[in-house]
Amino acid sequence: MGGANAVSVVGLPYTPVDQPNCVETVVAYLPTGPGGTKERWKYSRYWDNPQFWTTPNVQDVMTIVAGVANQPGNKVATTVVKQLNPTGGQIAPPADQFELYNASTDPAELANLYGNSNYAGIQQVMAALLNAERIAKRLEPTEQPWADGTMQQFPFVPN
Repeated sequence: MGGANAVSVVGLPYTPVDQPNCVETVVAYLPTGPGGTKERWKYSRYWDNPQFWTTPNVQDVMTIVAGVANQPGNKVATTVVKQLNPTGGQIAPPADQFELYNASTDPAELANLYGNSNYAGIQQVMAALLNAERIAKRLEPTEQPWADGTMQQFPFVPN
């Protein structure tokens, strides 16, 4: 099982994939090699997408039960509430994380060059390419569910 009730087949709860767990990547050949030869670059952004929260674009609630969840006895549960603008007792989503690799010289992606001032120009070009791809593919939704704020869901109708 996964999702909000992440319990293994032996009944132990586990933390699902850590946030941020959304990724977008662009790969491009840039003339950065010796004599202007083209090298392959990879730029990735990892982020916690509020569209996939338990209440999309509002909050994400996760409760973890310590111990064996499907056995009798007292249990201790910890609930974490995440919001874009947290108040007392809530947490903010983690900051976006980025990676920049020269896949021509570092095919195993061992040296993350993101934030390295020697590659600031390449980082800027790759970030612009990623943004252009996002816009071209319309990966940011133009309409949100429950845009009127009602939180009304469609009723379940069994077959």
